Amino acid sequence: MEPGIKSNNLRKNSEKSSQQSAAKTQTQTKTNSRQLAKPVHTSTQVPLNDPPETKSEQLDDIVTMNTEPIQKNGSEFYATGTKVGSVNQAQNFYKKVCIDPYVASVDSRILIYRFMEQGKLIENYHDDGEHGAGRRLLKYTRENQIMDVAIVVTRWMGEHIGPQRFTIMEGLVNEVANLILE
Repeated sequence: MEPGIKSNNLRKNSEKSSQQSAAKTQTQTKTNSRQLAKPVHTSTQVPLNDPPETKSEQLDDIVTMNTEPIQKNGSEFYATGTKVGSVNQAQNFYKKVCIDPYVASVDSRILIYRFMEQGKLIENYHDDGEHGAGRRLLKYTRENQIMDVAIVVTRWMGEHIGPQRFTIMEGLVNEVANLILE
């Protein structure tokens, strides 16, 4: 009898252990989901959560300006921009750009925005895989006092062109900012 009792106890302990393990996994999954869903609000990163759902008509109402594409060693760069006065407007603009069929296939969509809201400077960027580009372009907008804009610089990857890409991107930011602020 004693071996049977131990067997039942082991089975019960095994069941408890399985239930605890499953509960722990569910808790970890919930915790990880919450961590991934939390937006990061810093001066160097755009919240990674999706912007609130908007009707396509609202996105169609966003007026954008575009530059001509620039090609260098197989890479193609392009910039789109608009006037903004809130983070929500910047997020909706980014959403509109991302669903554009021309831009949908790009390798990188670098978003930068900078504006004043209730007397407070709001600025941010998102590199989208183009390491250092967002930070550098935001710095460029500061140095050139470019305000009240959201700009997306897109890049289709070609050959490696190194730091030249930043010069090209800065030129596109300047060009599209001039179009927006005219």
